[in-house]
Amino acid sequence: MTKERDNVNTENNENVNQEDENGEAVEGDAPEKNEDKENIQSGAEDDGPIVGQSFEEIGVREEVLEGLRALGFEKAMEVQTVTYPLIMEGQDLMVQSRTGSGKTAAFGIPFAQELVDPDVNKVQALILCPTRELAKQVARELEVISGKRGLDVLAIYGGTPLGPQISALSKGVHIVAGTPGRVLDHLKRKTLKTDEISVLVLDECDEMLSMGFQEDIMEIISHIPEDRQTLLFSATITEEVERLAQKYMSEPEKISLSEDYIGVKEVAHYYYMSSSPARHQEFLRILENEKPASAIIFCNTRDDTNIVSRYLRKKGYKAEPISSDLSQSEREKVLGKMRGGKIQFLVATDLAARGIDIQNLSHVFNYSFPESSEVYVHRTGRTGRAGKSGVAVSLITPQDLGNFYYMKLTYGIEPEEKRMPTEQELITRRETRIFRKLKDKFTHSPSPEYLSLLRRLWHDQIGETVIANILKEYLETGRAGRSHREDTSSSRGRRRGERGGNEGRDADRRGDKSEDRGQENKRGEGDSKGNLKKLYVNIGRRDDLKAKNLKETLVELAGIDEADLQRIRVRETHTYIHVSPDVADLLIAKAHGKRFQEKSLIVEPAKR
Repeated sequence: MTKERDNVNTENNENVNQEDENGEAVEGDAPEKNEDKENIQSGAEDDGPIVGQSFEEIGVREEVLEGLRALGFEKAMEVQTVTYPLIMEGQDLMVQSRTGSGKTAAFGIPFAQELVDPDVNKVQALILCPTRELAKQVARELEVISGKRGLDVLAIYGGTPLGPQISALSKGVHIVAGTPGRVLDHLKRKTLKTDEISVLVLDECDEMLSMGFQEDIMEIISHIPEDRQTLLFSATITEEVERLAQKYMSEPEKISLSEDYIGVKEVAHYYYMSSSPARHQEFLRILENEKPASAIIFCNTRDDTNIVSRYLRKKGYKAEPISSDLSQSEREKVLGKMRGGKIQFLVATDLAARGIDIQNLSHVFNYSFPESSEVYVHRTGRTGRAGKSGVAVSLITPQDLGNFYYMKLTYGIEPEEKRMPTEQELITRRETRIFRKLKDKFTHSPSPEYLSLLRRLWHDQIGETVIANILKEYLETGRAGRSHREDTSSSRGRRRGERGGNEGRDADRRGDKSEDRGQENKRGEGDSKGNLKKLYVNIGRRDDLKAKNLKETLVELAGIDEADLQRIRVRETHTYIHVSPDVADLLIAKAHGKRFQEKSLIVEPAKR
């Protein structure tokens, strides 16, 4: 039987991270208890724990307090206050708590306080995590909390050699945090002894089950003594989580700290409606409108992460894709750049983003809206942590409305709609920002000779052009500083795109042969040096093909810049296009087999 407790008003502290790869998923007085154990209402005057209690009031040891202070905890978070006395009593718990609510410390404090004995040099507590990076994060936090108590903590996970982990286990550790695949590997090798394990923690249980770890978890549990205490923590309690709890837990007490509102409460949720096929162009408008300091941009497919990151880089933003294709060292390198402020945006799938541990993200963007409501919760929970504010922004198309409304219905999250800004509005805003910066910078009076020169330019017919070019050179050469370059980078990118589009339109009006000659004169030198890649397309003049239409279609299908299509040579039965080498394979993958003018496209490398 499951006993239930309900709480609201969760605070935030801990980071929740996941990943996945090769079976590891590439990565005082105790508070007064309610006698009938039915409901605890946060903030109730008489029958519940006081949210915001000090750790001293809870009765935490001084050695443990030192570790908590080192982690930045000033007072106990709600999940810690509510669960502490129950964990200390040996109660099995099924805790539903928002992402980032301080769950690691919720079980880490009791471990350090009393449940794990530093004098017994064997594994006494095992925490299963969905990803290697969450396992590492949990281990680091537990090390800080329990360090003064003399507890040794080890993270075990895939993607790294077994040798050092086997060596550490043989010397003796007290607490292990690991991913299911690697834990199971050690159990089969008999390098992880379970006879003294008294507490099992299933951390982010919904994520582990969604990633296909149920069988691994069941086999691991079969190796652990039956008289253990089991603690299950999850941002969402799905049917699969309920079934697992019923099968492997002993009369678990269910504590719902976020049933009314699963998402992080410090996050403001917004959405923009879009019916345009040019999703990446509208998304760029959203970025310019929101002006995020740093963000994760979520896509539903790996191809989209490459398309979006490449498009943003062309527009002057520092963006990198992160996918399960990356090796662990490459992944760490990208994350290191993000943490160091060298990258503004990470563009990721849910699979690749699992395990990302990045502090102080100002925004989370859903370039593609997730099909699962639980995924939305986990995505948006990556910002607004530890009491800081955050923003979650989604781009919603008509195809997304079903999943969008189901998410709202399921979790009570009500994103506020924002109007998509027009291009002219964004231009005006950029001009205003630059104007203000120039006004703030140049407050001193120049010498009379410069004022005299300005007046001459001002009244001269060519003066406006000269002054505009001076501004352009100043803002784009670096003397104006990084902020000015950022304001102008995206508009420069668009101007390049617009020039490409105008070339296509002009060429179309002049005729296909004229375009061939004009493009060859402009691009021929680069092509002769091997800087472009030649592709064959199976439509031509007899199909009434217009170069402009083909260009627009290919740009949209592949999500590339018009400038990447540098030559289009329309023949009677086919067309040759010359493209940047870095987009050739992507263009073939995205356009080949698609319908264009009632014909299935063949796009492949040209044979001559």
